[in-house]
Amino acid sequence: MSTEHAPQIFEPTFVRNFRCTGDQCPSNCCHSWTITLDKKTFKGTRKASDSVIKVLSKENFKRMPSEKSNDINYGYIQLDNRGLCPMLDDQGWCEVHKRLGERALSITCQQYPRMPQYFGDRLELSLTLSCPAAAEEILFNPEAMVLSLVEGSESLKSHYKKGGTPARILPHWANMLRDFSFQVLLNQQLSLPERLFVLGITYHQIDAHLENPLKVEAILQRNLGLTENGSMRKSFSTLPELKGHKWNIFSSQMMNFTSGIRREKENLKGLTPSEKRFMQFQLPLMRQMEKALELESGALFDSEQSLKGDSDALRVSEAFDNLLEQSKSVVGPFLTEHPQVLLNFLLYQLYHYQFLLGIERSPIQFFQVIMVDLLVIEAYLAGIAVECGEIDQEIVVGLFSAYAKKRQHNASFVDNLDQCLEQSASDKLAAVFGLLT
Repeated sequence: MSTEHAPQIFEPTFVRNFRCTGDQCPSNCCHSWTITLDKKTFKGTRKASDSVIKVLSKENFKRMPSEKSNDINYGYIQLDNRGLCPMLDDQGWCEVHKRLGERALSITCQQYPRMPQYFGDRLELSLTLSCPAAAEEILFNPEAMVLSLVEGSESLKSHYKKGGTPARILPHWANMLRDFSFQVLLNQQLSLPERLFVLGITYHQIDAHLENPLKVEAILQRNLGLTENGSMRKSFSTLPELKGHKWNIFSSQMMNFTSGIRREKENLKGLTPSEKRFMQFQLPLMRQMEKALELESGALFDSEQSLKGDSDALRVSEAFDNLLEQSKSVVGPFLTEHPQVLLNFLLYQLYHYQFLLGIERSPIQFFQVIMVDLLVIEAYLAGIAVECGEIDQEIVVGLFSAYAKKRQHNASFVDNLDQCLEQSASDKLAAVFGLLT
């Protein structure tokens, strides 16, 4: 089957309801990451009749290295020293869009945050969580993940880039494992940690049998039975608590994706808009940890060694665990009032990231990423909850979207996480399940 045509197009409610908030957006999409240019836009803009656009494009549009260049990724926009797109005016509006219209924008700029993706013979429409308007719809609409079979959509135009895993390369196990995973996550007879445990143990068990779809199917059917008869819940109840484990994982991952965290004393000088926005959600946790440890401002995060807590590991990890526990009196009622938030996030991860097949990683590695994502989000929410005494929808949307923009699920991220888990417990499975207790 050609990847240019799909017999079925599926649109979730969160895609159908999405509306760009324009100048009301707390974090516009024109900064802090690579903005690619297709060949038509690159050449057309340089020849534009508008002299301002012609000059700006010649100064700021750069060619991709030849080994990475193609008609879709032909060039990129060189951001200014503040990390902003140089095509923005003083009010933050795009000069290209304003002067030449939407069709003059690159495919990337027209499309974001829309992401049509193949999953076998299906073309599934999605949005990136880094967009605050998309994040709000994904997280807070109880019907967000309801899929509809559609003939067409406002979020799908013929020139949009399509990603995902087309039928010719989709593994035989992918469809049945995703169906199984959705079924487990939607099982309201289990707590959310219990559902995650079922997924994790299942992904681990099939890891050695991914080339044998009959074996995978047998494991899935068996584990559904064990879930129904209560055996999985009983196994979950025997998980040991690993003291200090969450801090070890959290601090290691924070070092990997937040290089700007130790620049607080420089008043955020030199940080991109994305980093500054993310720091708003980091700083409460930092301040509350330092307060609990009776440290000066910035002392805990001044160096890599202190961040990991190597000098006083037990004391630092206990402060972290206590902070997570203390925050439950604030975070718990909010999540009880909005039970769809974490569930929708997990369903979205399954739907959008497709087990990380795009970077050739396995289901168990995908599960590890989900668990660490949840830990990081829990930690930052805890810092905000304890410092402010409350959290609200705006804070949750901001945190999830800022984290999604800062963190990329690339191969390097997953491999670093693998190494971190290996160093944190007797085996990686125990390290992952240690985050559930």
